[in-house]
Amino acid sequence: MKNPSLNKNLNFQLLKFIKEIIFIKIDFKILRLILLSAIFELLISFSFQNLNFQTESIGIENNGDNTLLIWNPQSGSKYQLEQAEKDAIYSILYAGFTINNGNINQPSLLSNEEERQNFEVIKKQFFSKNGPWKTFTLKSNITSAIPNKIGDKKWNVFQITVSKTSLKNYLEEIKIIKKLNSGF
Repeated sequence: MKNPSLNKNLNFQLLKFIKEIIFIKIDFKILRLILLSAIFELLISFSFQNLNFQTESIGIENNGDNTLLIWNPQSGSKYQLEQAEKDAIYSILYAGFTINNGNINQPSLLSNEEERQNFEVIKKQFFSKNGPWKTFTLKSNITSAIPNKIGDKKWNVFQITVSKTSLKNYLEEIKIIKKLNSGF
């Protein structure tokens, strides 16, 4: 004969066990959600960590060379020349710049989402230690000409000349951006 109280007890224990599993799964889902959120935040902070730089254009040459003053308020005096060179190229690729207090606008080379996505494919290799980015910075030095924007702070400010024309030609050759006459 079956003992009804034993059967009830087993059912109760089984229900209790199922509830614990459900709560554990919910806890794991919450934990996973928290971990994914934290990982996402870290990835965002690492991917944008170098976007704190600021630029001021000081000239465009007839041959397409662009000279920028560049500094990083977050890094201050620890801002390094190599990073400044990369940031100057990044600025020309993604942001563009203005000259004469905004009177002359220089648009970014990557002018649409398709071109930005194309560049993202090669970005890591492009900016790697021996990547092609180095060929587009012509003159780089620390400067004593401090932009008015930063006042008398003791930051490293670099004067970087980038060959925008050569960079544009390179991006066209590797089909990251389309040549101006490609649609005709």
